[in-house]
Amino acid sequence: MNRWQMGVAVVAVVASAAAAAATDRYYPDVAAVSPNGRFRVTATSPANASADSGDRPFAKDFTYMLTDTVNKRTVWTRAQPSLRDKGTLERRYTEGSPMMIFVSD
Repeated sequence: MNRWQMGVAVVAVVASAAAAAATDRYYPDVAAVSPNGRFRVTATSPANASADSGDRPFAKDFTYMLTDTVNKRTVWTRAQPSLRDKGTLERRYTEGSPMMIFVSD
């Protein structure tokens, strides 16, 4: 087994062990500022907006926003991608919720 195959095997074992021990996963709203301070990116979910309990387990439906802090303008926004299954109002998110966020200059 070469090094690449061994690395894949280790990742697969760790991932399956983590899934077996899964509990509620919290995805709080997150924000980051670029190293030079010009850009700020935020990821917020309506599930976290409730004042009574704070962060909710398995929060989804995040909206990402990049703001230019110098001219106070929104550069772009992006919704967490999802699909609606036929015959239902349920949304299936095709991208995981953010655990941390980074922005560069």
